[in-house]
Amino acid sequence: MIKLIQRFKMAANIIFLVISCLVIANLLIKMVDNVFLKIIFAVIAIGLDIFRQYIVALGKYYFRINFWKSLPLWIIYLIHVSVVIIASAGFTLSEINAKSETAATYNMEKQSIIDTIKSNESEIKQRNELKAKQNPATWEYKQNASRIDALQKADTAHYIDLGKFKEVKLDVQKDIFDSIGKEININGGKLKLYVFVVIAILIELALLVTSWDIKINQKSTLPEPATTPESTTSELLQFAEALYNDTKKLNGDSVISIKTGIPPERCAEYRRYLSQLQTGNKKVIRTKKGGSISDFTKEELQDYIRNNDLKIA
Repeated sequence: MIKLIQRFKMAANIIFLVISCLVIANLLIKMVDNVFLKIIFAVIAIGLDIFRQYIVALGKYYFRINFWKSLPLWIIYLIHVSVVIIASAGFTLSEINAKSETAATYNMEKQSIIDTIKSNESEIKQRNELKAKQNPATWEYKQNASRIDALQKADTAHYIDLGKFKEVKLDVQKDIFDSIGKEININGGKLKLYVFVVIAILIELALLVTSWDIKINQKSTLPEPATTPESTTSELLQFAEALYNDTKKLNGDSVISIKTGIPPERCAEYRRYLSQLQTGNKKVIRTKKGGSISDFTKEELQDYIRNNDLKIA
């Protein structure tokens, strides 16, 4: 079950990371016209997003140890996210507005042709009625006939132009946002901006929740293992407390180090020490394929440490 959850978390992270990369890449490539620069900017966008993921993972690691060490990393993360959200929102809104303006202009030109055709047809009808009352031998009759012929040829050309126009539908989202905005007294453009920002924030939260975990081997800055039974016992009890998890397998040294603050080198030393201890056929740490297990419960091991004068030489 735990492995299934981890796989789901990894899959979700990849999906949202791809979405985020596409948004940032789209933002950067629109800043230039050169194809070569577009490719470079797309690579930079992907690199920045992966770097952001590393900053988050590093920030999570230091947050568990020392909040103040993680603070600069979280500031960098927030700056990155803020710039991306604001810039992407600006580009998105400009694209929506440009699309709406293009559609409006397109439809205006189409309607102008339709109006011209209607006007010509109305004039043709009037002139036909007038021509029916005139003598074909008169100059007025011939002038009317010539005008009707010119209007009919013009209409033929207009119909050809009209056939080149495709049906243009204004952005459905624009209509929805405008309708909703009117109901709640908010401008449709502002409502689009709010919705986009909320979606962008949700993507960032999804990336934060599903972010990577990293392991860092650090040199110990703490004193060497205590040589007195009392202090060694206290630290061994902390190690034993963090050794167990919800599964039968024992935690690794890096996890224990994060939970307790005990340096990884000392955790490894304690693990080697405890792996040599056993009572009868029961071993404190038994190494098996796929991980380590213990024949002791956590409480039994802690009692064992308390009741025996354990220390590391």
